[in-house]
Amino acid sequence: GSVLQVLKRFLFSNCNQLATITIPEDSSLKKIETSIFENTSIESLFIPSKVEVIKQNWCFDTPNLKQVLISPENK
Repeated sequence: GSVLQVLKRFLFSNCNQLATITIPEDSSLKKIETSIFENTSIESLFIPSKVEVIKQNWCFDTPNLKQVLISPENK
């Protein structure tokens, strides 16, 4: 899987053309920080099984976000 473990604060902020991001199930991602998708066009997001922390306001200002899927393997 990927070695990225943290999506840092404001990572994709103001990437207003960003509509899709793919995070694979076998990702090493453990943490999603605040406002990572702020002012983007993101429409859906899959949260893989190893994610342990999702910070408050992680999806702030994401009016197009319609679907968040969480891995059934996530505890």
